[in-house]
Amino acid sequence: MHVHRLYIILFSSLAIIGGKSDNYVGKIVPQKHRIAMKPGGPHPGVWSGNHMKFRYRYVKTPSQIEFSGNLSLIDIPVSANLTRIGFWVHFLDSEGRITRDRTVYSSNAFWEGEKNIQKNLNPPAATKAMAFSYQVNVGSGDGALKFHMVPYQKAENATRP
Repeated sequence: MHVHRLYIILFSSLAIIGGKSDNYVGKIVPQKHRIAMKPGGPHPGVWSGNHMKFRYRYVKTPSQIEFSGNLSLIDIPVSANLTRIGFWVHFLDSEGRITRDRTVYSSNAFWEGEKNIQKNLNPPAATKAMAFSYQVNVGSGDGALKFHMVPYQKAENATRP
């Protein structure tokens, strides 16, 4: 248990999490976290972080991406006192630089098992790939825990509106 809390504290201090769009524009996503996007579809996929899994399908047109799928928790019991859940997609250019962030799911409400996701998003025209990030808060006050994952490294010219 102590190792798990230390892990949470270390990774919590390394990441900046926010609900606003385009918080991470300009940051570079390492190749291992990039998901190449193909035109047309539907294209199925499965993305997994340490605490969330997204089974999805997408259809990409020149101006829109239609997502559908199931978002689920990993190793966090649904009976936990969940106070916030957020899941984001980051659209990337050919260099892996984040050009736009968009919320796929966000809630302060009770979580029951998997969440069905249906989302239409407008990526920048130069989008070549995507990456995902999440945050799950359990409890509140001094005993609160945050589980999250951000897939990028700091870029020299990152912007934050």
